[in-house]
Formats: sequence, C-alpha cells, structure tokens
Amino acid sequence: SQAGETSGINLAGGPFRTPDHVAGGNSTPFEILNEDGDTGNWERTIGLYRTSDSYITQSRGWLEDAHGGIIWFGPYAAPYSVFVPFAAGMKSLPHATLGNHMRLDKKTLFWAFRYLGNYVQNKYEAMMGEVTAFQQHAMQRSLELQASIDSLMNGGESSDSVLELYSANANKVLEETWEFSDHLMFKFADGQVHATPTDVQYGTSTPPRKYSVKGVTTKEAPIVDQPGYRTEWLEKVGFLDGPPPPPNCEDLDWQCGHAPSSSSVSNSGLRSESTKDDASNNASTQAWIVYIQGKERALRSNTVTCDAVGDVAAAVKKCSPRSMQNIVQHVLSDSPVQSNGGGQKETGRV
Repeated sequence: SQAGETSGINLAGGPFRTPDHVAGGNSTPFEILNEDGDTGNWERTIGLYRTSDSYITQSRGWLEDAHGGIIWFGPYAAPYSVFVPFAAGMKSLPHATLGNHMRLDKKTLFWAFRYLGNYVQNKYEAMMGEVTAFQQHAMQRSLELQASIDSLMNGGESSDSVLELYSANANKVLEETWEFSDHLMFKFADGQVHATPTDVQYGTSTPPRKYSVKGVTTKEAPIVDQPGYRTEWLEKVGFLDGPPPPPNCEDLDWQCGHAPSSSSVSNSGLRSESTKDDASNNASTQAWIVYIQGKERALRSNTVTCDAVGDVAAAVKKCSPRSMQNIVQHVLSDSPVQSNGGGQKETGRV
C-alpha cells in the first residue's frame, strides 16, 4: 500500500496513515510523472471510500427458502460498514436500508456509516481499532439473531412476524452506529484522547477533573492524553523548521494567571489573592494590578459566565449558573482593588 509500513511514500496516508485518498481530478497539477506517460494514481483499495454498498449472499439449501436465503447488506464502504442480514422471504425492508450520496438522511445506514467513515479519517489508526470492535459486536449479535430465527421458523412460527426481527436488528444497528460516532467524536476531539467511563458502552464524558490548591487543573493522563504525531512524519513535513516553542509560565510571570514573583501569595487557594508592598511597585506588578481589576469588575458586575470565571470558580468549587451570585459575594468579601492615594494599590480577594 502507498500508505503502508514498508512504503517509501507513506506520507500519503498522513500522520495517521489512512488508506483512503480522494480522486485527484483537475486539481492534480502533474501532467507527466514517468517515462510511460502516466500521470500518477492512488491505489484502488478493496474497500473503496466511494462504494455505495456491498453484500454477501448466503444460500442454505437445507432450510426453507423464506429464511434459508440471506443477504448480508453493507451500505457505504465496507471498512466502515456493518453487514446486516435480511431474509429472502421478507415482505418489505426498513427505511434504514435506503440512503444515497445525493441526500443526507440520518435515518439510513448509508449515512450513519458514511459519517463514521469520514470522521475516522481524522485519526485513522487509533479509531479503526474501535471501529473493528464495534463491527465485531454487531456481527456477533446478528449471527445470534439468525440462529434464533432459524430455530423459530423450524418450529413452525409464522414467517412474517419472525422475519421482521431482521428489520428490528437493522434499526438497532443504525441507532448504535450514531451513538458510536458520538463516542468517537468526544473521545478523539481536537487531537486528544479522552478517557470515558468503563461502565458505559459508548461514553461521551470523562471522569471529573481534579484541581490543585491554586485552582489549576491537575494533569492526569488517564483523563486526557495528547499523543500528537509520529516522529518520522514530523521530520518529513518540516516540523523541525518551525518557529520556537511558546514561553513557559516562569517567563510569562503574571500573564499565566499567577501573581508576580515579587509578591507574597496567601494560602487561601485562589491564585489571584495577594498582598503587595511598596517595593513591588514595578511594571510587572502594575500590569498585574490591571489584570486583577479587570477580573474584579467582571465578577462584581456579574457579566461573565461560570466558564469565564475559570480559576476562581474552580478554587471555590461553586461554579453553576444558580450560584454565580454566591461566587461574587464570596470572592469580593474583602476590600476591592482601589487606589490608596499614594500611587500604590491594594488587592482584595479576586
């Protein structure tokens, strides 16, 4: 494969090595690439991304035709699809089997799998492991359903009602595919890997965050991981020629949300609470005071949301729309920032 482990041009798959490549069309700038006059091509994968559907027919001559003949129907590209069974004797098929690329219809398997297949491109290698597990789970359930239906049919049950169980199974796969896509969206959003609860099949939340005494989020890899990109890919795309890294908090001083190093910080847990003496009246401290005043005005006027309060809300542990007034009263319980008439300024609790 052009994106495989042994390929000399594995950049083709991007940092996460997807095998899918859209057709170049008129935007491909090359006219002649080799001596044969070929203008270049991507390999055509077996599970081509623009597949409308694929299927497997299962003929079981030892059973009655109504339930012996099965078609395993896989809408969209096979790598991202789930093959769902339908019997030859079914009088109708569910709406979920419809769907095409000309009209978005989230009630169809085609669009559920197309959505999944397109989102997986963002982090192909990491996500495909979960996609495969999801497919295996759905396939196992369909095989168990097929065995159950065969047993019911052989026992003389009405074919119409029994075979409708295949439609219910297809609708269940449709519902779970959208839940699974939401799970992947949450877990792999913005290049991160978020931990999800183990007691929920397709979780869309992380465990509660923990905070330090200064109200700063404590880094815990099991909650949020930032794996980044492969080293070999970064080297080939010019990452090492990029700009220098951003300065750290020690360099930024108060701009990181901490008091200037010349200030003495109290032990109350709010990282903006500090006292300043005359000796700290320098440019950094003056900028810090302006910063504190801005935060205090926002809190006093109640014009910010809980999210905007940030470290203050985290430290007092009372962040919710209903308790915003309590936060303001608690935070402003000391004297506000004000001028003392001598050019110096004092901070209250912010």
